[in-house]
Amino acid sequence: MVRALFVAALAIVVSVSFQSGADAGAKGGKIRWTHKKTGAGKALDPMSISGLVDLAFHQGERLTRLISDLLDVSRIEAGQLRWTITTVDLDKLIREVVARFAPDLARARCDAVVRCERRAIGQWDRSFIDQVVSNLLSNAVKFGPGKPIELAIGEDAGTAWLSVTDHGIGIDPANQGQLFERFARAVSARNYGGLGLGLYISRKLVETHRGRIRVDSKPGRGSTFTVTLPCAPPGAEGQRSR
Repeated sequence: MVRALFVAALAIVVSVSFQSGADAGAKGGKIRWTHKKTGAGKALDPMSISGLVDLAFHQGERLTRLISDLLDVSRIEAGQLRWTITTVDLDKLIREVVARFAPDLARARCDAVVRCERRAIGQWDRSFIDQVVSNLLSNAVKFGPGKPIELAIGEDAGTAWLSVTDHGIGIDPANQGQLFERFARAVSARNYGGLGLGLYISRKLVETHRGRIRVDSKPGRGSTFTVTLPCAPPGAEGQRSR
């Protein structure tokens, strides 16, 4: 049973290694070494088994996110986004996303603080806004490990805004102009993994709500991504499938 478990884990990590570069390759090597050890009849202690199962699960989650991103892009390009407008409390939604990211934040040793300057309630597709916040928080964790992350929410004259600030590696100004395009990357894929789709998808989802997304960043000083969204529902023409 243990051997079968590690065969499955190896398949997951090898798949992810195609997009994650050396990091996933090293993790795959760790599981391959353990697989050989079990094949040789050597016993594994429970802590080793638990740690490697967690590793395989984490890598599997990354692969699932990649597949999901590719499907989202295909729907966007085909004009087949389907959305449902509901009343969304932005502060509540962001706190739910942060709670869901607790394991990732713990692994990266990041403390996330949420500040609500003014309650923002709008008519949006909840799942789309959740995805935008998740993408931004995921990037903050990836590029600023060991550093705090600040999330802020507010509202001004019928427009809601949210920002996600990290204190990580920052983004070169030369790369910021293309940051929200398909497959755009501001850093090496080998060092950080990913396909460069998260910010493109986020921009498209924000624009679906007639909103805007922008970045303010300097190399070595972190990044702040800010999203603005009209609180009023889109016009009737915007509620059709896109």
